[in-house]
Amino acid sequence: MAGVLLILRGTRDCRGVVDRAIEKAATEHDRLVVLSVLDAAVLQKAASRMTEHGHVGTTPTRGLAESVCARREDLIRAESSEAVSRGEAASVETRSIVRHGDFVREATEVIKEQRPRCVMISKRPRSILRMRSADAFLDGLAAEVGFDLVEV
Repeated sequence: MAGVLLILRGTRDCRGVVDRAIEKAATEHDRLVVLSVLDAAVLQKAASRMTEHGHVGTTPTRGLAESVCARREDLIRAESSEAVSRGEAASVETRSIVRHGDFVREATEVIKEQRPRCVMISKRPRSILRMRSADAFLDGLAAEVGFDLVEV
């Protein structure tokens, strides 16, 4: 069971979000789990936009999409590893989970598996979880699992 579950956006979360999660876990003497989800559909859309705007070629190719996914996975793993190192430096038991698939589905599964007391999501500019699910869904999930939702 995770005391604090931080769901990273996977799009350049600021260090402040990770720092807040570490601070919360330390204050509550809890474990911190950092979740990152690699959503191929979102990355495919990004590759398509790059070609639509003329940044690369004229049509998205499979190689471009695969390259974007591979690079994003490298960045996510590095970001997760850094969060774990910073948590451990603050004497907080920290681990990371990296999942592949639909962002909302994967985040929901991890929340149900980990049963955290607190779920932290980034709200800059709006969390992916909030953008891709209804507020009622999040409220219902919080009631079902029994966690506090903190947007930072």
